[in-house]
Amino acid sequence: AGLRARRILAKRLSYLNFPCWHGLCKEAAEPPLGRAGGLNDDSFAWATLDTGKKQDSWFFVPALKAAGLDPDRLIFAARVDPDRYRARLALADLFLDTSPYNAGTIASDALRMGLPIVTLQGRAFSARMASSLLMAVGLPQGITTDLAQYQERACAIATTPALHAAMRDHLANGAWARTLGDAVGFAQRYEAALKSVLRRPAAKGAIPSTSQ
Repeated sequence: AGLRARRILAKRLSYLNFPCWHGLCKEAAEPPLGRAGGLNDDSFAWATLDTGKKQDSWFFVPALKAAGLDPDRLIFAARVDPDRYRARLALADLFLDTSPYNAGTIASDALRMGLPIVTLQGRAFSARMASSLLMAVGLPQGITTDLAQYQERACAIATTPALHAAMRDHLANGAWARTLGDAVGFAQRYEAALKSVLRRPAAKGAIPSTSQ
């Protein structure tokens, strides 16, 4: 039986995740992955295509042909309403994040819907959003720090049933709801932190607080 990881989602196609995906497809067709039942030959990827940005397809479709892959395996998905958008996330098997600008809200939504993520962590805030979310839900194995590791990790998750299933099961057991989705708990912890700051003795020479 082939792996479940045959539906690859990219928030945006980029020079980072596009070569990673078509590299997975090509590796899966060759030994040892082909013999071991790696990525199915009918695996495909999809990405959001914004209105007025059809130049994405103008670039990536010829690139697929040049790589020897069927362009029909790349789907440009139109924007939809929130309910359909979240339902579509649940259909994917692996989310390939972009860099140096990571997914933020979309990454949180993906984890909420049980979708494992592979991200490339950078130094700037925008390049560390997805890794922060993965740490919060307890999936540090989705975090990488260089391009080679990013591609290797994505390949490992996509072609190792036990690893992929473990990440799926972890998310299915309420990891998002206990952490990122716990708005009440977050508010309580935030209020407690503010109160602890107010209780600290003022530094010598500081202006007394008027909030007490």
